[in-house]
Amino acid sequence: MKKVIIRKLSEDFGSFDRLEAWYFENFFSRLKGLMFKKNISINQAGIFVNKNENIVDSAIHMLFMNFDIAVFWLDKKNTIVDKKIAKKWGLIYYPHVKSQKILETHTDLFEKLQIGEKIIIENL
Repeated sequence: MKKVIIRKLSEDFGSFDRLEAWYFENFFSRLKGLMFKKNISINQAGIFVNKNENIVDSAIHMLFMNFDIAVFWLDKKNTIVDKKIAKKWGLIYYPHVKSQKILETHTDLFEKLQIGEKIIIENL
Protein backbone atom coordinates (compact mmCIF):
# COMPACT_ATOMS: atom_id res chain seq x y z
CA MET A 1 0.00 0.00 0.00
CA LYS A 2 1.27 3.44 -0.93
CA LYS A 3 2.26 5.85 1.85
CA VAL A 4 2.53 9.63 1.63
CA ILE A 5 3.57 12.53 3.83
CA ILE A 6 1.04 15.22 4.84
CA ARG A 7 2.38 18.66 5.75
CA LYS A 8 0.68 21.88 6.76
CA LEU A 9 1.44 24.87 4.54
CA SER A 10 1.28 27.40 7.38
CA GLU A 11 3.05 25.70 10.32
CA ASP A 12 3.61 22.30 11.92
CA PHE A 13 1.26 20.03 13.88
CA GLY A 14 2.72 20.96 17.25
CA SER A 15 5.33 18.47 18.42
CA PHE A 16 5.89 17.09 14.90
CA ASP A 17 6.03 18.57 11.39
CA ARG A 18 4.27 15.93 9.29
CA LEU A 19 1.82 13.05 9.22
CA GLU A 20 2.63 9.70 7.68
CA ALA A 21 -0.48 8.62 5.76
CA TRP A 22 -1.82 5.55 4.02
CA TYR A 23 -2.98 6.57 0.53
CA PHE A 24 -6.29 4.98 -0.51
CA GLU A 25 -7.31 5.61 -4.12
CA ASN A 26 -8.98 2.47 -5.49
CA PHE A 27 -12.43 1.24 -4.52
CA PHE A 28 -11.39 -1.65 -2.28
CA SER A 29 -8.69 0.24 -0.40
CA ARG A 30 -11.11 3.15 0.16
CA LEU A 31 -13.82 0.72 1.32
CA LYS A 32 -11.60 -0.91 3.96
CA GLY A 33 -9.62 2.21 4.89
CA LEU A 34 -8.86 2.27 8.61
CA MET A 35 -11.50 -0.35 9.51
CA PHE A 36 -10.36 -3.09 11.89
CA LYS A 37 -7.26 -1.17 13.01
CA LYS A 38 -6.97 -1.11 16.79
CA ASN A 39 -5.93 2.55 16.77
CA ILE A 40 -3.69 5.09 15.04
CA SER A 41 -0.95 7.20 16.57
CA ILE A 42 -1.18 10.98 16.57
CA ASN A 43 1.20 11.31 13.60
CA GLN A 44 -0.61 8.77 11.38
CA ALA A 45 -3.48 9.33 8.96
CA GLY A 46 -5.39 7.94 6.01
CA ILE A 47 -5.98 9.99 2.85
CA PHE A 48 -8.83 8.85 0.59
CA VAL A 49 -8.90 10.16 -2.98
CA ASN A 50 -12.06 10.16 -5.11
CA LYS A 51 -12.13 10.63 -8.88
CA ASN A 52 -14.64 13.46 -8.68
CA GLU A 53 -15.25 16.39 -6.40
CA ASN A 54 -18.73 15.96 -4.89
CA ILE A 55 -20.59 15.35 -1.65
CA VAL A 56 -21.93 11.81 -2.24
CA ASP A 57 -18.56 10.18 -3.03
CA SER A 58 -17.02 11.92 -0.02
CA ALA A 59 -19.39 10.38 2.54
CA ILE A 60 -17.78 8.01 5.04
CA HIS A 61 -19.08 5.39 7.46
CA MET A 62 -17.58 4.36 10.77
CA LEU A 63 -18.85 0.77 10.89
CA PHE A 64 -16.25 -1.65 12.28
CA MET A 65 -14.11 1.24 13.54
CA ASN A 66 -12.57 0.77 16.98
CA PHE A 67 -11.85 4.45 17.68
CA ASP A 68 -13.11 7.96 16.91
CA ILE A 69 -11.30 10.01 14.25
CA ALA A 70 -10.96 13.60 13.11
CA VAL A 71 -12.14 13.88 9.50
CA PHE A 72 -11.10 16.69 7.15
CA TRP A 73 -12.61 17.02 3.69
CA LEU A 74 -10.37 18.60 1.04
CA ASP A 75 -11.13 20.06 -2.37
CA LYS A 76 -9.07 19.23 -5.47
CA LYS A 77 -6.53 21.93 -4.48
CA ASN A 78 -5.99 20.29 -1.04
CA THR A 79 -7.80 23.06 0.85
CA ILE A 80 -9.84 21.95 3.88
CA VAL A 81 -13.52 22.62 3.14
CA ASP A 82 -15.16 20.87 6.12
CA LYS A 83 -14.23 18.90 9.25
CA LYS A 84 -15.93 16.74 11.88
CA ILE A 85 -15.20 14.32 14.69
CA ALA A 86 -16.51 10.93 13.52
CA LYS A 87 -17.54 8.56 16.31
CA LYS A 88 -16.76 4.84 16.15
CA TRP A 89 -19.66 2.83 14.75
CA GLY A 90 -21.32 6.03 13.46
CA LEU A 91 -23.46 5.34 10.42
CA ILE A 92 -22.58 8.12 7.96
CA TYR A 93 -20.69 11.40 7.86
CA TYR A 94 -20.50 13.69 4.85
CA PRO A 95 -19.20 17.17 4.05
CA HIS A 96 -21.53 20.13 3.61
CA VAL A 97 -19.69 21.19 0.43
CA LYS A 98 -18.08 19.33 -2.48
CA SER A 99 -14.79 17.63 -1.75
CA GLN A 100 -12.45 15.22 -3.50
CA LYS A 101 -10.22 13.95 -0.69
CA ILE A 102 -10.83 12.83 2.87
CA LEU A 103 -8.11 13.04 5.52
CA GLU A 104 -8.74 10.83 8.57
CA THR A 105 -6.51 11.49 11.59
CA HIS A 106 -6.23 11.12 15.33
CA THR A 107 -8.85 13.20 17.19
CA ASP A 108 -6.11 15.22 18.93
CA LEU A 109 -5.44 16.93 15.57
CA PHE A 110 -8.99 18.27 15.16
CA GLU A 111 -8.07 21.75 16.42
CA LYS A 112 -4.70 21.77 14.61
CA LEU A 113 -6.28 21.99 11.13
CA GLN A 114 -8.82 24.63 10.15
CA ILE A 115 -11.31 25.09 7.32
CA GLY A 116 -9.64 27.16 4.59
CA GLU A 117 -6.18 25.83 5.42
CA LYS A 118 -4.17 24.15 2.64
CA ILE A 119 -2.16 20.96 3.12
CA ILE A 120 0.63 19.44 1.06
CA ILE A 121 0.64 15.76 0.05
CA GLU A 122 4.12 14.39 -0.82
CA ASN A 123 5.26 10.96 -1.92
CA LEU A 124 7.21 9.09 0.73
